[in-house]
Amino acid sequence: MGPLDSFEQRNRRAFARTDDRQMPTPSLFCAGALLLGVAVAIAQTSGAPGNPSAGDVAEETQQKEDRLREGTELVDQPGTFRMTGDRITFFTELGRGRFVVLENLALERVGRAIEDNPQPLQWLVTGTITEFRGDNLLLIHRAVLRNRRSD
Repeated sequence: MGPLDSFEQRNRRAFARTDDRQMPTPSLFCAGALLLGVAVAIAQTSGAPGNPSAGDVAEETQQKEDRLREGTELVDQPGTFRMTGDRITFFTELGRGRFVVLENLALERVGRAIEDNPQPLQWLVTGTITEFRGDNLLLIHRAVLRNRRSD
């Protein structure tokens, strides 16, 4: 028996546990609580699709309140048309919002007019509001250019 063997035999008892009830439960509890807190914090800041933040929920609720009902008629609504991506969007002057416009012959005529003019044109629009996947769309019945005011 060498000098290290006697050291290992003397200290073996210090490392071996014979009583299972002495588990470090407070330490395990604290570590679990810490991991849970970190996971919750990451989920709230990441904006994961399954966990919308409070701001996302408030914005979605506001959009639902601002949405007009299917079949609502706009009559001589003043506003402007602009290209947004590959679609044309109607922006109202009276604060009712903006509406992606459904394609029809009236929109084709509006499209030609806004392509030919670099300045935004003022229009009076009559049409019907529709809904699709939670968004309002506008089907134009009539779009008339307004006279520009001279400043």
